[in-house]
Amino acid sequence: MAAPAGFVSHLLFRDLSRSSFVLFGLIALVTISCAGYDAYLIGVDQSVAGKVEQDVKKFSEQFPELVGLRKDVEMDIIQVQQYLQDYAATRGLDGLDGGLDEADKYATKFQSDVRAAAALAASLNSPNLVASFEKLEKAFPDWYAFGVQMAKAYAAQGPAAGNKMMARFDELCDTLQEADGMSEALKRMKAESDAGLSASMNMLADLRQRQKNVALASVVIVALTCLLSVLAVRRFVVAPLKWITFTFSELAQDKLGYQVNEADREDEIGELARTYGRFQTIATERIETLRQVEEQRAIVEAERRANEAEREARAKEQGELLSALAGGLGKLAACDLTWRWSDRLPEAYRKLQTDFNSAMSQLETALTGVKANSESVRRGAEGIKSAAAELSHRTEQQAASLEETTAALREVTQTIKHSAASAAHASNIVGETKQDAERSGEVARKAVEAISEIERSSRDIDQIIGVIDEIAFQTNLLALNAGVEAARAGDAGKGFAVVAMEVRALAQRSAQAAREIKALVANSSTKVSQGVDFVHQTVRALETIVTHVVEVNSLVTEIAGGAEAQATSLSEISSAVDQMDQITQRNAAMVQETTSATEGLQRDSLGLERSVGAFRVASAPMARKAEMRAAPTKPRAAQPVSEGNLARRAREPGSQAGWEEF
Repeated sequence: MAAPAGFVSHLLFRDLSRSSFVLFGLIALVTISCAGYDAYLIGVDQSVAGKVEQDVKKFSEQFPELVGLRKDVEMDIIQVQQYLQDYAATRGLDGLDGGLDEADKYATKFQSDVRAAAALAASLNSPNLVASFEKLEKAFPDWYAFGVQMAKAYAAQGPAAGNKMMARFDELCDTLQEADGMSEALKRMKAESDAGLSASMNMLADLRQRQKNVALASVVIVALTCLLSVLAVRRFVVAPLKWITFTFSELAQDKLGYQVNEADREDEIGELARTYGRFQTIATERIETLRQVEEQRAIVEAERRANEAEREARAKEQGELLSALAGGLGKLAACDLTWRWSDRLPEAYRKLQTDFNSAMSQLETALTGVKANSESVRRGAEGIKSAAAELSHRTEQQAASLEETTAALREVTQTIKHSAASAAHASNIVGETKQDAERSGEVARKAVEAISEIERSSRDIDQIIGVIDEIAFQTNLLALNAGVEAARAGDAGKGFAVVAMEVRALAQRSAQAAREIKALVANSSTKVSQGVDFVHQTVRALETIVTHVVEVNSLVTEIAGGAEAQATSLSEISSAVDQMDQITQRNAAMVQETTSATEGLQRDSLGLERSVGAFRVASAPMARKAEMRAAPTKPRAAQPVSEGNLARRAREPGSQAGWEEF
């Protein structure tokens, strides 16, 4: 698992700023995509539901009216035939001759009713029913005109003349009955409407099931994306930052045994790890340099004390000699050690001459050695000064690295702030999704109310059909009574008996059609109830979606809390860097003290050289080489990856003076 994790870290966390944009951009993209697709499905759902509601409302309003107009058309034909029969039966006697006028009124009413019915059939998109009404409208004038003629024949000439026309009238009745094919057309129209409503409800149910599935999948995808983002940030950002914070705290206490393994990363955490490595190297070199400086100072101090002891002994010896040889110290007072007594002195003073010359030689030798030792002390002081300058340079580099670390921490802080802002934006998007789901629930509840209205309309249609069935029953009874009266009338009532039979058959067909329509309305009511159940299920599904959206909002809030925790970790790192800065300042003060002591030692050695240089000697022997350790070779300082302002100023002319002032 190490290799895939490293690959993910290298691919995704090469730059924390870019990584935060990618992670929260991915969350926002997934959330917006899911919300957009859900909104699209909601729009389609609303469109389909609106169309279904419009079609059902139109059918429920116009179909009962069409059925009523069809019954009116049939009743108009029956009334025309009834009044013609009345006119024929009464022979047009005074006071009983109004049948033709009444028949003409119902014929006119028939024309208006059949045209209104044809217009409604066209509005309901039923070409077969329109054709049936048009055929009936075309066949009615011939039937009506011949019926008026036959009634007048009955009235004027009696049954003998009227019965001759009965065969033709029956043919016209058959033609009129053939033109009246509206019962089957109404059945087909009702069946097609029910099939269309069922298909629309099925499509609406499928669409809402798909919407529910998409919403659940959206919630799962957003939740998984947020969870993976949190785990990735904890694994590749938070854990390394905590470890680096701990190592910096230990480094501030001069504990150099910890290692950071994230130095090969290319993001800000990798830069922090590499900075820690540079700090660790500089701290190790600083400790080693301080140890060497202390050793060098101890050696120089021992040699200085030895030289002072030797010089004091020789000065004492020379003082005793000068006290004894007061007359020969004139040259010595003039600092000329090359002078010797060359005159031959009396025997009593020869030993003094020999001693004086020997003393001068010894003094010359001593001063030559002191000069050589003073040069050695000076070179040692210069070496110490060089080491102090090197330490100052490294301390300056350490200060530059601290500045770079501070800049990196600022960038990381800005990144975390942006991450928190992105989490807040994702929370707003989830809130908008919740509002869309609530609006969808409101639309579904309105659909339930509309379908309930359709159900109430179906019950009204059922009541109307009951009234039609009752009318058909009464018409059947009237036809039976008319048949009985026609039988009593004998031959004179045969025509009326035929009409009564036709009326009875028409009443029976009306009753049968009413029963069929009642069954169709009952079936429609059942399907409407099923549609109400489907819409209720949709409302419950939308409520579930709202609950899941609230959970997603909670997850996004937890991500924002994680960003605040990262900001706290960065604050701890900043405190550790401030502590390192204080240690660097103390190191600088220590280096300044070392430099001051070295400069004092160098001034003392120069003064000693000037004092010895005032004496004249015969010939200067080669200066004794001081037995001192060479100053440590100046190691090449590690250059920071990116130079801060302080690091650039360190390489400008006059940087040493600026450092001493610091």
